[in-house]
Amino acid sequence: MKKVLLLLAMFTTSALLVLGILFASSPANAQSLPEGCDLLPELTVEPEGIRDGYDRDLFGDYDRDAVLAAGESDGTYYSLFDDETHDADGVDVDHVVALAEAWDSGASDWDEATRDEFGGDADNLILLTSSVNRHDKSDSDAGEWWPTNADAYEEFAAIVVGVKHEYGLTVDDVEYAALEALCAGDSPVAVADGADEGADEEVDDTLPVTGFEVWHLLTLGIGIVVVGALALTIKKRSRLN
Repeated sequence: MKKVLLLLAMFTTSALLVLGILFASSPANAQSLPEGCDLLPELTVEPEGIRDGYDRDLFGDYDRDAVLAAGESDGTYYSLFDDETHDADGVDVDHVVALAEAWDSGASDWDEATRDEFGGDADNLILLTSSVNRHDKSDSDAGEWWPTNADAYEEFAAIVVGVKHEYGLTVDDVEYAALEALCAGDSPVAVADGADEGADEEVDDTLPVTGFEVWHLLTLGIGIVVVGALALTIKKRSRLN
């Protein structure tokens, strides 16, 4: 009888631990990233090379009319990254990962066919306000320029990460940190400012308690109670016998 009760206690504790793990790892409790951003840890991080030999004509072109047709709505065109709407003359077709930036990040080693494919890859094309594309974004990487529209942070980052992953392009340390913030819906500047402020403040080394840890502690506590209760029961029965 004693062995049966002990086995029952062990089974109950194990079952509670398993339930806790399943709860903590369920989609409702897991932190999800936008599709594309989940590939960020797989990107190669290394310093950008010195730009040498780049020429726009080394890359393939795109069909502007096709991109405009895909983004047209009642005769107007929406520029997501700055949340502006224009007529056709007010938008450019932008390479989200700029061609020159791609060159600096590994495209200089590609063959002609890959550069042609990249230049016209629809996954890397978006409509952008002409003045923003030509004067602000230009050939910047994600560590140097990101959308002024905060609602576009995650989509911008997901495109950059997805394209760079697809073509094996690298990111430098600053770009990686910026993409990490943007994937979380945060401004890289705000994150950097917060880190600087935190460096001047007293460090709180208290670790946050995760859902898994709460369930782990809870189930462990319940298991201890169950085992204790069964032990007392066994002890009482032994006295009675």
